[in-house]
Amino acid sequence: MKANRWFITALLSLPIFGMIIAAVLILYKRPGNMYVALGVILFLLVQYGLMVYFLNKRLDSIGKRGEDNN
Repeated sequence: MKANRWFITALLSLPIFGMIIAAVLILYKRPGNMYVALGVILFLLVQYGLMVYFLNKRLDSIGKRGEDNN
């Protein structure tokens, strides 16, 4: 798990980049329900970003705990 930590983080971060691209496309097209769509995307972006951040912190603490046992 420790060797693949950055790969896992990068893989989990791909939806964040997709949400950013979707927000840019919505701003470019300017549909009628733009504010609702942007609100939902930004809410999910923050929620998912925090989840990835705390998961990464948890993986770091698990890795340090495993090193202490060795």
